[in-house]
Amino acid sequence: MSDIWNDLSKKVMDRGALKQFLSIPIEDKYCGELYYNEKGEGFYDTFYTENPEPEKFESDGQIYYINQKGERFDVVKKEKYILKNQTRLAETTADFHKLYKNHFKDSKLNNTQKENEHYRKEVLTPRIEALLKLHKKSAGKANIDAKVTFIANEYLKFIRRNASYVENPHKDVFLDDKAYWIFKELHEIHKDKKSKLANYSRIYWIMKEDKPNQILCSNTRFVELVNTELYNISIDRIDSRHSGSGNKIQSLYERIKNEIV
Repeated sequence: MSDIWNDLSKKVMDRGALKQFLSIPIEDKYCGELYYNEKGEGFYDTFYTENPEPEKFESDGQIYYINQKGERFDVVKKEKYILKNQTRLAETTADFHKLYKNHFKDSKLNNTQKENEHYRKEVLTPRIEALLKLHKKSAGKANIDAKVTFIANEYLKFIRRNASYVENPHKDVFLDDKAYWIFKELHEIHKDKKSKLANYSRIYWIMKEDKPNQILCSNTRFVELVNTELYNISIDRIDSRHSGSGNKIQSLYERIKNEIV
């Protein structure tokens, strides 16, 4: 009997391994409510639990709910609480940045381009692919979690197009990690397009003129950076005609900036 139980427990753990790997902490600011009955028993009513939101009823002025066992639950007290040590699935670009940062830190590797490239391609990508296979095998065709597998594939796409360091490697150029990640996203979008002078002039000015300034350096230093073999852009200057209002990448910049936290 113990062998059967152990096999079942292992399958449940295997099925949940991918979801756990793709989860990030929920910040303490997320609150919920805990409902108590007259016996002092309580149950959750919150989006951040696995339980569905309980159905609310009213009878003779008394509010009651149906608990997870399908029984009537008369509420006499409600208390606000803060969720701690809870997690949720990563879903947005900002979430994927957090997830990668957590995963890379756990790897104990140094913050260099070479080790990031090695980790992304030879460690992290194969691990996610292996967890995907494990999830599909342990869950069975009928029980595959479509949302989790979709997020896993989106995270793989993010990893393949982003070689971001965990930290900003150009501290004389970019304000902080977020500013660097914004630049990296803009660079990935524009690096293979024509009109590099115009495009990278727009990138420079949109970030330089933001408040606070996301780019700290002079245009000469920025040109020097994007011309290195890290970025390989090959421009000779920054065009001042792309400064000021009316920057053509304004909406793109704002979207990326809002996605990265």
